Amino acid sequence: MIIKKHARQGKLVLAICDSDILGKSFSEGDAVLDLKSEFYKGEKMPEENILKLVRVCYMINAIGKKSTGFLIEKEIISKEDIKEIGGVPYTLVLFG
Repeated sequence: MIIKKHARQGKLVLAICDSDILGKSFSEGDAVLDLKSEFYKGEKMPEENILKLVRVCYMINAIGKKSTGFLIEKEIISKEDIKEIGGVPYTLVLFG
């Protein structure tokens, strides 16, 4: 998985993307997942490091089967939190 860390108003925002779909674009009707943007271009990271960041972040934007599956497996989200565009699962999680 590829992780890009962003700071928004002093809070950590994570973009998590499967490495095999980074740089691609998917669409369905008017909806588009554009994974070509700099927003997703980060670094490859082991799952244990990702989990540490997830526990302290304010928001997660995760795209891809592996990324969303990881969040489900770690009980960060449930299957109901997943949506799809062009057959690609994604989720947006905001923590309070």
